[in-house]
Amino acid sequence: RGLAQAQALRDDPRLVDAELVVVSPLARALQTAMEIFGERPANGRFMVSPLHSERNASRCDRGRPKTEIVADFPGIQAWEGFEELPENWMHPKSDAKKWRKERLPKFRAWLEARPEQHVVVVGHGEFFRGLAGYHMDNCEVFDLSQNNCSSAATCDMEDQSLNNSS
Repeated sequence: RGLAQAQALRDDPRLVDAELVVVSPLARALQTAMEIFGERPANGRFMVSPLHSERNASRCDRGRPKTEIVADFPGIQAWEGFEELPENWMHPKSDAKKWRKERLPKFRAWLEARPEQHVVVVGHGEFFRGLAGYHMDNCEVFDLSQNNCSSAATCDMEDQSLNNSS
């Protein structure tokens, strides 16, 4: 189901002109971004960032070390942010209690400071609940510029069916 939802977004006019596609390093977000945008966004580039990865509430939210991720997704080595991504980038369990106060404001500020006019963020349900103010459906596109945050669309990729042993 998740794969078909991502494929349906390939020609979505809200996404096709993305200058930057920021993706969480969790496998299900990486899979989704590549399914929607292919090897590279048509008018932009990919960036990997752990800042908006899911809160560490369950095993599937913990992520894997960088070397394990690149074994499954070798193309991300060319993405912005890959070099800076620490080997053990995963958030500690304590993040489940403080992500809203610590990571969410940092991510909002980071988005607002971006020079690009059209940023697409591929991430996860609970983090997007913090950004959007409600729980988004799987593969829902939400325009954060209408939420006084930034000129960005978010594609909620919470669906475990896209989880690739993360």
